[in-house]
Formats: sequence, structure tokens, C-alpha cells
Amino acid sequence: METMREIPLSSMSVHPGHPRSDLGNLDALVADVAAHGVIEPVIVAPGTRWLSTGKCADCGLRRRRHGSGVVEQHESSGRPCPGSGEPAADDWVLLAGRRRAMAATMACLETVPAIVRADLRSDADRLSLIARENLHRLDLTPLEVARLFGALTAAGLTSTRISQRVRVPKAFVDRRLRLLDLPSGVWGALRRGRVGLAAAEEVVGLEANPRRRGWGVAERCDVRP
Repeated sequence: METMREIPLSSMSVHPGHPRSDLGNLDALVADVAAHGVIEPVIVAPGTRWLSTGKCADCGLRRRRHGSGVVEQHESSGRPCPGSGEPAADDWVLLAGRRRAMAATMACLETVPAIVRADLRSDADRLSLIARENLHRLDLTPLEVARLFGALTAAGLTSTRISQRVRVPKAFVDRRLRLLDLPSGVWGALRRGRVGLAAAEEVVGLEANPRRRGWGVAERCDVRP
């Protein structure tokens, strides 16, 4: 279930599983947002800060809310308030559109158009959407992808389920997950660009084979600080 509404930027927090560590240069996007506003909506879900109360989107008063982020049943002007059972209006988690949201903040906008996905209740559901949006639209590094798939694994998904939800081959998922097993020195070297992806993947293979472990790593990967 999706709904569209204007949401204050101040009420949004980025999902901690978001893989993008570098948003890149935002100057052109900020200028465009300042001139034309945010054209493509961001995607949010009810907040995950588990506040005991939240602002009702209909009557504007603070009311008790459930752990799922929706406001409990209540009355307004002596009648059942339409905001009952709806997400609290002051606590949202940003799932997609982080660059647009940041550009809007830098352009001094107060609100942005947002698609509300109240149906994404589990962390696996939310991380799956983040993965689909980022893998197909942004140039993530292999390590960022590995961390994202690792978060999905921690949320209870197998590599087969990740493949189905993110719509990428299972072999790709498995290869990226293996990067999480890299020795810290090789991980850092890959992050700094001192080691290529193919060489790093071979290191994981060597580590998994006791008979081959320890040979070839120094020649194939420069793991110096």
C-alpha cells in the first residue's frame, strides 16, 4: 500500500542499512531543486525510533502510537480521528532518495514529496527496497554492496531470497557476501583502491582452502597500509 504526501525533512532519518557512504557532488542537483523543487518523490516508511507518541497527521496532536509507527485509535472533536491507525507524521525513515533529500535540505526546503510505504514493516522488507533502488540506480562499490547484502542476511534472508528480492543473480550475491570474509588488511586495501576486486575475491578463495592458504597473497595483493 502506497500513499503520497509532503513530509518535513526534519522528521526523516536515513535507514542505518543504507549502503551509500559518498553522495557525490550535489551542486547541480541542489541548483535544480532550488529552481524547480523535488520532482521525483523520495520513499519513506513509518519511523523506527520507537517513540511512545507521535504527531497525528490529521488532527496534529501528539498521541500514543504502536511499535509499528502508527498512531493509536483516538478522537478529535468528539469523533474518531481519521489519523488513527496512520503513520505518525513526525517520524519517518528514508529508504530511497537520499541525494534528493540532502539536496532539498541544502536548498533550504522544509518539505519534500514522499511515497509512504507503510506496508514495509520488517527490516528485511525495507532493506530489500533499499537494495533494489541502489543496485540498479547508483554506482555502489563492491564493499558497500557486500555490507548491504550482509545486512539482509542479518535480517534473516538467505542468498537465494536476496537474489529474488533484489533481482540479481544468486552467484553475484554469493560473491559479494564472500567479501565480508576478507582479512582486514585486504578489506582496507580494496577500499583504498590498492587491490582489485578480482584479486580480493581470489584471496577469499585462498582463505577458504587450507592447503592453498598463505601462498600467493603477497604477490597478488598489495596489502600494505
